[in-house]
Amino acid sequence: MPTDYETSILLKLDMIINQNSEIINLISIDSENINKLIARLFVGYLLTKYSFKALNYFFFYSDPHKPYS
Repeated sequence: MPTDYETSILLKLDMIINQNSEIINLISIDSENINKLIARLFVGYLLTKYSFKALNYFFFYSDPHKPYS
């Protein structure tokens, strides 16, 4: 039978381990979420790249490959 002192130490250790496992669970991100994030960034990059070319072409009536002509 453990003493009160030993029980308190075990309870504190258990609490520390539980807190650390919760932190680790918060930090770890699913690979599915990472793939979604990469896909969104790539689509956003493409939309930004081509929308500026389209805006330049329609508003300035110039070749979209020559933005300053």
